[in-house]
Amino acid sequence: MPNKKTTLFPLYLIISFINLWAGHTNNNTLIFFSKPLLMPVLALWFYFQTREKNSSFRQLILFALFFSWGGDTLLMFVESKGEHFFLFGLLSFLLTHILYISVFFKSVSLKNGFIWKNKWIVIPFLVFFLGFSFFLSILIVLFAEPLSSYLFQTTVFSVYLNYFALLLPFFVLQTLLVTLFNAHQEFKKIVGIQIITNILLFISSFYFIYQQKLEGSLFAIAIADFISFFVAVFFVRKQFSFSFKFQSHYLKTISKFIVMALVSAILIPVTAILIRNYIIDNSSLYHAGIWEAISRISGFYMLFFSAGLSLYYLPKLSALKTDDEFKTELKYYFSILIPVFIGVLLLVFLLKEIIISIALTSEFKPVSELLIWQLFGDLFRVMTLAFGFQILVKTMIVKYIIVELFYNVCYLLFSFLLFDFFQVKGVLQAYLLTNALTFFMVLVMFRKTILKPTP
Repeated sequence: MPNKKTTLFPLYLIISFINLWAGHTNNNTLIFFSKPLLMPVLALWFYFQTREKNSSFRQLILFALFFSWGGDTLLMFVESKGEHFFLFGLLSFLLTHILYISVFFKSVSLKNGFIWKNKWIVIPFLVFFLGFSFFLSILIVLFAEPLSSYLFQTTVFSVYLNYFALLLPFFVLQTLLVTLFNAHQEFKKIVGIQIITNILLFISSFYFIYQQKLEGSLFAIAIADFISFFVAVFFVRKQFSFSFKFQSHYLKTISKFIVMALVSAILIPVTAILIRNYIIDNSSLYHAGIWEAISRISGFYMLFFSAGLSLYYLPKLSALKTDDEFKTELKYYFSILIPVFIGVLLLVFLLKEIIISIALTSEFKPVSELLIWQLFGDLFRVMTLAFGFQILVKTMIVKYIIVELFYNVCYLLFSFLLFDFFQVKGVLQAYLLTNALTFFMVLVMFRKTILKPTP
C-alpha cells in the first residue's frame, strides 16, 4: 500500500500544474475543479507528516490552510454571486495570515550578544543615514519636477516624488530596526514584521487603487515605508534601550560600512536609470518596458533568495574566523544552495509562458524569448554573492568598491554598446556578460583561499 506521506505531495504538485495550465488557457471548468483541491491535499499531506506531533504549531497551520482554502473558494464566486463573496474571501485570507503570524511567533529565536551588549553602535549609522535621508528629501522636493520629467517624461508624477521624499527618513529608520533584528537572529520578528506589513500594504493598496486608480497606486507605494516603519516600531518598542557610551575603536569599522552602503546606494540606481533612459532615447518606452518587465520577473525570485541568504548565510559568515571555515561554507553554498537556485531558474524557464500570461499582458510576448539571458545572468550573480557577502561582513572596503565600480561601469558600457546592435537583447546580454566577468573577478580575488589545501 503506498505511503500517504509520499503520494500526497506529488498529487499536490500535479493539481498545482493543472490549475496553472487552466489559468493559462482560461479553462474555467478546470479551474473550478482544481483550485478547491489544492489546500485540502496540502493539508492532508501536512497532517500525515506531523501526525506524531500534537502541538499548537500543527493545529495553527491546519487552521491556516483551512481559511486559505476558504479564501480560494469564496473568490471563485465573486462574478456569479456578488461582491460580498470578495469581502468574505479577503476576510478568510486575513485570518490565514493572522494564524501564520501566530505560528511564526511561536518559533524559537536566537540572540548573538555583540550588538545586544553594544546597542550604542547603531547610533552613528542612525545619525549619518537619517541626516543623509533628510538631505536627499530636500533635494527631491526642490527638484521634483525635473526628476519626474527625467524619469517619467512628464511632470505629472512630481507630487508623488514629494510624498516619497517626505517619508524617506522613515525608510531609514525601518531598515535600521529590521537590521537590528537580523543581527540578533530574531528571525521570527523579521517574519512577523514582513507579514503584518504586507497585510497592511495590501489593504491600503487595495483601498487607494479602488478609490483613485493609478494615482492611488502611486500614493500607496509612496506611503509603504511609512507603514513599514510603524510596524517595526511595534515590534521593537520594548526591546532596545540605547546607551550613549561611545567606544571609539569601533568607529573605523562603522565608517567602512557607511562608505560601502553609500557606494551601492548611488551606483546601482544611477546605472539602472541611465540604461533605462538610454533605451527610451534610442528606441521607445515599449522596449524600456520589456526590459523592466524582465527585471521585475527576475527581482521576484531574486528577492526571496537574497532574503534567505541575508537571514541564514550572512549571519553564518559573520561568525567565521578563518579562511578554512569560509572555504567549508563555500562548499556548502555551491553544493546545496546553487543547485537549489538552478532548480528555481529551470522552473521559471519551463513556466515562463504561464508566468508571463498571469503577470503581464499580451504586449510583453518578447519577454519569453529574452528571459533566458536574464536567468543565466542571475545564476552568475548568485554565485558571485557567495564571495560578495564575505567581502561585506569582513568590511573589505577596497575589494567592495572595486567590485561595485567594475560591475556597474561594465554593465553600463556593455549595455550602451550591445543595445546599438541587438536592442533589448543586447542589454540582457550585457547583464549576463557583466555578471560572468564579475564572478571570475571575485574568484581571482579569493584565489588563495580557494586553492589553499584543506588541513
